[in-house]
Amino acid sequence: MKTTLSCLGVATVIAFAATASAHHSRPAAYHVDQRIVIEGVVTQLFWRNPHPFLFVEVEQDDGSVVTWAAEMAPTIWMTKHGYDEDSIAPGERIMVIGNPGREGKRLITFDGVYRPADGWVYGRDPRSAHVSQ
Repeated sequence: MKTTLSCLGVATVIAFAATASAHHSRPAAYHVDQRIVIEGVVTQLFWRNPHPFLFVEVEQDDGSVVTWAAEMAPTIWMTKHGYDEDSIAPGERIMVIGNPGREGKRLITFDGVYRPADGWVYGRDPRSAHVSQ
């Protein structure tokens, strides 16, 4: 009986560890060997745990508009480093740099942002960072 309970306990720990690892695996969701910049107008900031999302409308070469989602670091980390839910407002034009999402999704990591209206930069500056695709 002790052996069965011990095995069950170990299996439970492994299951939770695998889930936590998968949740925090940037390479599973993003092309970490690529870095892109998107530029557009903020439509929404969804500020919640574990990760806030910033939604940006980006105009394509053909004039159509598509929405990208930028996944941010956890809210506590963002706040600790000087960013909060009032840092960027809907309607503002911004540039975001990060790793693009896999499987053709319009998803990007939030590694840095630049707001042309006042020159505000948070994190990596999208204007001067190395971009690869």
